[in-house]
Amino acid sequence: MMHIVSPNKPPLIKSQEGSTNIIRLPMSKISTFDEDGDDATAVKWMIHFFYHSEYPKSEESPRDALILHPKMYAIADKYDIPHLKSLALENFEAIAVANYSLPTFIDAVIFIYASVPEGDDGLKTIVLDLIIKHLRFDEEERLDKFFDAAPAVARDLVRRIRYGLILHS
Repeated sequence: MMHIVSPNKPPLIKSQEGSTNIIRLPMSKISTFDEDGDDATAVKWMIHFFYHSEYPKSEESPRDALILHPKMYAIADKYDIPHLKSLALENFEAIAVANYSLPTFIDAVIFIYASVPEGDDGLKTIVLDLIIKHLRFDEEERLDKFFDAAPAVARDLVRRIRYGLILHS
């Protein structure tokens, strides 16, 4: 079981004390969740994660989950919660592979490219691999939506193809 303990420094320090996982969260961080513009649902599931080491996936429709998991990834990155970040990555991959064709996938790509810092390629790798795997030249309109909404997608696709970084599954 995990516990939120405050007001220690710095934000979100993970440690093992006996058999209990402790996440230390300063009062300044607790009071600024809303002020920082954090998504309320992501904050709710992050706190749930502190106590249960998971967050519910079944409550969200596939359409909503395509956005929720990248938000969980982003909040885990922001507050330095590596286990939550990897869980969100796994959850996103499972839902994205099964629901690539939903229009919300484009929204997820836009969110990922707007919120995930350069050099953090976890979610981006999944997105790029799915685009490449499902690439059909008769879907020019869909590709244009990706490229118009997040021009970095086109850049990253060209780099992956150029440097042979395409993962074949």
